Amino acid sequence: MVSLSHAFRNPKWSAFVENQGIQSDRYSDVLIRGGVAHLLNEDLQVDFNLGASFKNTPSRIFVTAGASYRFDFHVDKQK
Repeated sequence: MVSLSHAFRNPKWSAFVENQGIQSDRYSDVLIRGGVAHLLNEDLQVDFNLGASFKNTPSRIFVTAGASYRFDFHVDKQK
């Protein structure tokens, strides 16, 4: 998988493009997807992407949305 991302002037927004290759004895394909992500707060991010396959047997086009949450258990040591 190869991924390229770019943060905009507003650091809460970013865009990304990803390329993924799948290879097995029964199925092989190359997928490409692109989308945007928005940081709602310091720990919560939502994203939306659109993707497609290069193969047409079968052809795949998909839309996904997701969310991720950061659990920050780090505590700085006092000096």
